[in-house]
Amino acid sequence: MKNLLLFLLVYLISQVVFSQEEYVFNIDSVTCPKVAVNDCQSLPYMSADVSVMYEQFNRMYTRKIDCGPPAHISSVEIDKPDLYYSIKKLSKYYFKGLKKGIIDKNEAEKELQDILQKCMALHSLKTSPIEQELKAANNPTEILGIFQKIVIE
Repeated sequence: MKNLLLFLLVYLISQVVFSQEEYVFNIDSVTCPKVAVNDCQSLPYMSADVSVMYEQFNRMYTRKIDCGPPAHISSVEIDKPDLYYSIKKLSKYYFKGLKKGIIDKNEAEKELQDILQKCMALHSLKTSPIEQELKAANNPTEILGIFQKIVIE
């Protein structure tokens, strides 16, 4: 039991020591896929602008791969899965909060748009430390904290 507690203590200390205070990226421009409002699935409780950004994010981070003759099934490949699934968790968090009336709609849209912009800007960059932190995050508030550390100049 003592060994387990010691291991957990060392692990927690290493997580605190190795996590950064801020991740600063210098980015000149971001090219996003063009998406029409009609092509987007409407997100519950969100405006059309957020739906378009969310669809741009999905198209940027996923691509369909045709497996070929024997299978004839297309597969989806995800770039940076830890980042992608963290956004999925956050969107569900915001949708549930809006449904229950816990979160203000304007605030939720603003935060989600900001996070989606950061993700689209980071798509082509090396983000392994951020991905490691996101992988270790268990709940949406931790994920939000990690995205708040990202600064794009």
